[in-house]
Amino acid sequence: FLYRIGNASILTTGSILLLDNAAAFDPAYICIASPAICLEVLKTAQKGCLLSTGNQEEFLKITLPEGLTLLVTDFSLFDLNNHLNRFFLGMYSICSRLSNTAPYTLPQLVKMAHKLTGGTVILMDDKLNFLYDKITPSDDPLVSSLLFREREDSSALYTLFHKEEPLSEPVLFKKENVQVIIIPLPKAGGYLLFVGTVEEPGLSIVAFKMAELCEPLLLNRSKRIPNKDFSFQLLFTRIMNETTESDDSLMLMLKNLPNPPKKNMRLILIRSEQFSTGDDDADLLELLVPVKEFFSDSNIAVMPDEIVILLSSETQYCPLEFETDELGTLLKQHHAISMVGNPFTSIMALRVIYRQCHRMFPIAMAVKLDGENRCMRFSRYTQYNVIDICAKSVQSILGWNDIVILCHPGVLTLTRYDRAYGTNLREVMFRYLMNDRSIARTSSEMFMHRNTTIYKIKKIEELIGESMDDPYLRHNLIFSCLLLRYRELYQKEGISLSLFERPQKKKKP
Repeated sequence: FLYRIGNASILTTGSILLLDNAAAFDPAYICIASPAICLEVLKTAQKGCLLSTGNQEEFLKITLPEGLTLLVTDFSLFDLNNHLNRFFLGMYSICSRLSNTAPYTLPQLVKMAHKLTGGTVILMDDKLNFLYDKITPSDDPLVSSLLFREREDSSALYTLFHKEEPLSEPVLFKKENVQVIIIPLPKAGGYLLFVGTVEEPGLSIVAFKMAELCEPLLLNRSKRIPNKDFSFQLLFTRIMNETTESDDSLMLMLKNLPNPPKKNMRLILIRSEQFSTGDDDADLLELLVPVKEFFSDSNIAVMPDEIVILLSSETQYCPLEFETDELGTLLKQHHAISMVGNPFTSIMALRVIYRQCHRMFPIAMAVKLDGENRCMRFSRYTQYNVIDICAKSVQSILGWNDIVILCHPGVLTLTRYDRAYGTNLREVMFRYLMNDRSIARTSSEMFMHRNTTIYKIKKIEELIGESMDDPYLRHNLIFSCLLLRYRELYQKEGISLSLFERPQKKKKP
């Protein structure tokens, strides 16, 4: 700034108004205007803040009312507007992150302020006892007597800021590359100390916002202030849109919902089955009513494609406290399907599990066996999740875009045999292995006589050239069958076996 006239508060709002005439002036905003418009405004305005460009001698002749401030800068008008908007956007982001942390614990608030500034943050009582702190060891020795508690009374604090009595107003002290801010909290009886580099422009913003938020917490010595307006819907949206840097704060918010979950949690995603056909999910809101009745004690959020239910339990594996058949009946009545996620205990796991379940719906609907319940468990489709990830990366890793390359050659041999002779050996082997090699259960599922099943199993082992007594082979064969089901039913691609077939020898003429 070239100069400042007046002492009114400047940062009372984050709203900026670029004036094109004097009549547009609003004291509720920080107003930016050309010198000519500013001079017109100053004739009648009694309070507010004006920013102008240029260097007008008329400004220096003006005596402003106590509630009005004029700041003159050498920025151009539009550069000034853009600069301030960027500044206030950053300030809003900082204040928002602190405000979203504040309703919970003082330690978390101090930790967030430290993360935002990279500097030291100390909350002290009126005796300078450290209540909560996050200290950067490299801070200037100027405040080492405070940081490392080498003091007997508050005189060290007063001497630091060249005061002889307790502080009643915020004080900023700078020396070389270090700035120190001390803010008294008179209502709560304490102090807030910030230490950082002068290159950190957000230090003062964080410090004053921090003081505003932590004083009521310190006054009440309360670890949390419940926020009845805060819902799982709002929190879940934040979880899915924020980075892992906010996970500690988000976890605290999760635990302080009006209906806080227990330590072990599980997600259930419910969506209309119309989604699987690509139609609009028009019935989602209608589905919400019965879902809320069924999960009356749970946290529920509505996303664009599905309803998300958060269950919880003190038991480690978070068992389902309802009959899946009952949920299946509800889903059938409303033409819906669900995916039950694996248990978790952290925000990061919640985010990952939601994304996995979300993307598994179309795959599960394509590959699930006939008669499978509408209440699907992600754990049953874990290998399909792995296969889907492989399908998206096989080209970059192996230089080949067909995931059939990952199959056991014996399964491909069975597939080739079935094509040539119209048999179903691959399906028989899959059912046999999934039924833990039970001849009786396999025969029942495949509607075959026991002797027919035994004959086919022998034929299968003959074609693959190995005994299925080997557990590693059995696992490989099952995975290969699942991979081919994914290829045929979800990707809807044929299986090319030419890569794996031996070239035929040319007959001699």
